[in-house]
Amino acid sequence: MEELFILLVTIVAVHSLAISKTSQPTKCVEARQPGNMTMFECAVLSGQHLNYDEIRSMLSFTNDGEKFGFNIKCDGGTIRLPWPFTARNVVHINIENCDVHGYMSELFIEQTSANVLEYVSLSNVRIHLTVRELYDTLINLNNAVTSCGLTSAMKVYIFRNVDYRFSLQITTPEDAALLQEILMRDGLEQELLTRGENCAFPNMKYMEESGSRSLSSIHFKMMETQ
Repeated sequence: MEELFILLVTIVAVHSLAISKTSQPTKCVEARQPGNMTMFECAVLSGQHLNYDEIRSMLSFTNDGEKFGFNIKCDGGTIRLPWPFTARNVVHINIENCDVHGYMSELFIEQTSANVLEYVSLSNVRIHLTVRELYDTLINLNNAVTSCGLTSAMKVYIFRNVDYRFSLQITTPEDAALLQEILMRDGLEQELLTRGENCAFPNMKYMEESGSRSLSSIHFKMMETQ
């Protein structure tokens, strides 16, 4: 009986150690708990990279109904942040001064966790897209499984000084052909604005787009007409 007890304690200890070592990104620290939400502050410095999957991994063991928020601030660092920012139990996300990659990478992927975000803010953010990402997004948008993305839980959505940047380095004949097709596609903006999908945000209290460039404006016009 004593040996069994020691074995059980050892298993629990090893399991807890494994979670503690893998669950929390090294760039994020727990800061405070406003109300019933646990808030984390993440600093991504020059030469560093934060993958949103690290946050997803951190929260994979959390219980239903728990609430988490993340303030991610960059100082020369980069992050991988797939729209619509779905992660288990994340209700608040604030991104500042970051170079974002992989933004459209999950547009055609069914999400395994429910999107419960209530607050989203991106400010002074540069979203980097490749020719392939741009093509797949614009040409296949009607096939996107996360085209609405955000859900009825959304209350605050801010895009402030968001800049889309395109890597137009043509390294293959395929890239050249894709870019040519994008440039020659007439009426693309009108096509985006008249997509036949209804998205409802009944709890939205505040929506802002300020200082953003044209493609960001298209994104907001899409939200407003859905």
